[in-house]
Amino acid sequence: MNAEIVSDRETAGVRVKVVHEGETVDAEELSFKLILQSKGTYETSDGVTITLSHEAKAIYKLCDKHKADGSPIYLVTGAVEMATTKTKDSTEKT
Repeated sequence: MNAEIVSDRETAGVRVKVVHEGETVDAEELSFKLILQSKGTYETSDGVTITLSHEAKAIYKLCDKHKADGSPIYLVTGAVEMATTKTKDSTEKT
């Protein structure tokens, strides 16, 4: 499987300030590639199908903060795309 390069911006590897749990902390911006695109599909009670997909815009690794087990903390910024499709007549009685 070929992975799509999503971010190899010049800022990768650069330390930046980010907000984590209300505190401004140092983080390193990481380059990354898309390995698998996943979507969630939901059907609402009014007969609409909603499909959501996400796209990472930037990934940061916090420099001086870690989880309780010592593993690194990552912060991901991105966008969610939504598509809707009417699947049945919303006036239909069920």
